[in-house]
Amino acid sequence: MSEVFEQLFYRPIVFNEIERTVWPPSWLGHTPFALWLMDELRPGRIVELGTHSGNSFCALCQGAALIGYEPDAVAIDTWKGDPHAGNYSETVYSELSEYVAALYGKFPRLLRSTFEEALDSFSDGSIDLLNIDGYHTYEATADNFNSWLPKLSNRGVVLIHDIAEKRDDFGVWKFWAEIQSRFPTFSFLHSHGLGVVCVGSEITPGMTWLTDRARSDYEIGRIRFHFSTLGNSAIVRSNIVNQIVLGNRISAIEDAISSGLVVSELSKRNSEIATELNRQIDRISAIESLHTRTSAIEEELSRQIERITTLSRIRNG
Repeated sequence: MSEVFEQLFYRPIVFNEIERTVWPPSWLGHTPFALWLMDELRPGRIVELGTHSGNSFCALCQGAALIGYEPDAVAIDTWKGDPHAGNYSETVYSELSEYVAALYGKFPRLLRSTFEEALDSFSDGSIDLLNIDGYHTYEATADNFNSWLPKLSNRGVVLIHDIAEKRDDFGVWKFWAEIQSRFPTFSFLHSHGLGVVCVGSEITPGMTWLTDRARSDYEIGRIRFHFSTLGNSAIVRSNIVNQIVLGNRISAIEDAISSGLVVSELSKRNSEIATELNRQIDRISAIESLHTRTSAIEEELSRQIERITTLSRIRNG
C-alpha cells in the first residue's frame, strides 16, 4: 500500500506553494488536493458554484498552469454575498478579476450570475469538474447538485465543501450522508470538510483508488492526514501574508500622520486596524491549536504504524 500511496499522492504538484491565500481561509486547507485533482483528472471544463474571493478557483487555475494547459474554467457567483458568506464590497470581485487576468490570461472566466440563471449557458455532459460552495443549507446544496448533475461529463467529478460543518442552518452534512450511497465518494474532514464525488462512468485510476469503498481505516486516515498537513501550510502562509498587509496599513497611517491627515479620519482607520488585528490574533491562536492537534495525531499515527509493523513481523515469523 505504501508504494501505491506514494506514487498517487506524493506527486510534485502537491508540494507547490499556493499562490492565492486571501481571506476567508475556509477553502485554503483543500488547495493542495485541488492541485492533485487537476493533475489526476485534467478536466477540460471546470465550473465553480460560489467563488467569493477565489482561493479555491485560483488553486484550480494554478494547477492547470503548473501542468501547462488551459481548460475552460468558469467561476459563477453574484459577488454580493449571502447569509453564510456575509455581504462584501465590489472590491472582492474587482481584485479577483484583476488577479486571474494578470496570472492566467483569458482561460478563467468570472460569470456574475445566480447558479440557476447560469444553467442554460452549459450543455449537458460538458463539465468534467464541478465545485459546489454556495449557500450551505440542505435545500440549496441538494438543488445545486441535482440541477447541475446532467451537465457533468462521463469523467465528471463533483467537490462539495462544508460537509463537516453542523452549526446554525448548515445542512451540507445531511446531503452528504445521503449522496454517499449513490456514487463513489471520499471525504476530507479538515477545513470544514470536503466531499469528493465521482459521478461519471469513466473514473480515472487514481480516483478509483481514492474512492474505493474497501479502503481500510488506516488508509483513509493516511490520505486525510497527508492532505490536511499540506493544507495547514497554506493556512499558516495566509496568516503571515495578512500580518504583512496589516503592517503595510499601519505604515500608511504613519505616513498619513506625517502628511497632516485629519485626526477624525486617522481615528477611524486606527479603529479598523485594531479590529482586524484582533481578528488576526484569533486566527493565529486557532492555527497554533490546530498544529498542536495535528502533532498529536501524527504521533498517534506513528505509534499505530509501529504496532502494525510489529504485528506483521510476528505473524510472518
